[in-house]
Amino acid sequence: MPMRSLIDCGRNFCDLKGQHIRHCRGRAFVQVRGEIVQISIDSRIMVDPAFFRQMNPNYTRPRINQRSELYMGSDSSASLHVFFDNQGQRMGGQVKSNGVNPSGMKDVDFLTCCPTVLGYCFSENMWMEFAVADLDQAQWSSATFENLRIPSQQMDTFLALAKTRLGLVPSIPFDDFVTGKGRGLNVLLYGRPGLGKTYTAEAMEEHLQRPLYRVAAGELIHDKCLEEHVSNIFKIASHFNAILHIDEDDVFLHGRSIGGVHDHSVTVFLRKLEYYEGILCLTTNRVDEFDDAILSRIHYKLKYEDPTREFRQQIWGSFLSKADTHKGSAQVSSDKLHKLEGMVGDLDGWQAHSGLKHYECNTEPPRSGPEGRQGVTLVNQ
Repeated sequence: MPMRSLIDCGRNFCDLKGQHIRHCRGRAFVQVRGEIVQISIDSRIMVDPAFFRQMNPNYTRPRINQRSELYMGSDSSASLHVFFDNQGQRMGGQVKSNGVNPSGMKDVDFLTCCPTVLGYCFSENMWMEFAVADLDQAQWSSATFENLRIPSQQMDTFLALAKTRLGLVPSIPFDDFVTGKGRGLNVLLYGRPGLGKTYTAEAMEEHLQRPLYRVAAGELIHDKCLEEHVSNIFKIASHFNAILHIDEDDVFLHGRSIGGVHDHSVTVFLRKLEYYEGILCLTTNRVDEFDDAILSRIHYKLKYEDPTREFRQQIWGSFLSKADTHKGSAQVSSDKLHKLEGMVGDLDGWQAHSGLKHYECNTEPPRSGPEGRQGVTLVNQ
């Protein structure tokens, strides 16, 4: 890695003190059975060394190998293992400040900064070390929210509740009768598959510029350490001020009977939910199977109705507006959208998206002449 790159990396490391949302496209490191394993990720992350150590008190970082020579070649993607002690010596105890003020540091001082930072990866739901050189500012897409197709009044209510909970608008603090209870916002998104429930959670992430913390309900069904796992999930989401999204909740939160492991799981979840202070989005296709006690804790329910013809045209229009053709961006008139909706019938969002992907993968560039019409699109039929 060139000297200039090492200095810039050191400066960036000093700027990452505290908590920061970033995007990592490149190298991340995890410890597996005491060994450092390098993986490649493309994900939003949260840099937060202090919280990392709070959640992983037994985690130890490798020492700098002072006997090794730093590689100063031109390959900026060189493995960061060169910085680590191959003899496996570890740093123990609490990390303390060395008292150095970053504003007074010189270039040579930045060379001694750690090439990685501690944090959480939202795509893998794992604590990791991230290569500082592979971190960028998180980019948010306003178009994601603009393409959301649900009634504006319902969306406005959802947004107002979420902004209040995240502290983006002034509000009066509210507690339950028991201090610390009832401070969260629990939202239930329900309806048949493909109508945009998961997309709504993703759109809220982009619009509110807060990370989306996804958890599959199926992962919690047979968890032997369920109480600890649920506690950690809520603690992470609350600390990062993230939007917690638990998908397909009917698998985990369906009605209780008399006794059994499942009943205990729902009881544990309810108890932890009472003290959760963040935003929770539950999504399901089968709300009628939900446990009544869970439903009673929901602050806002958003039902996704079966799409009308106009709604389906909007779905196709949104997907086709992003499509590229051999002649440039797709241009689809309202008449062709109307014709397309009549041809394909009652497809939901997932089916429409899959259909376009399938067609895109199976079309070739059109050849000249009347025999070369492989590139004719469905909307032109």
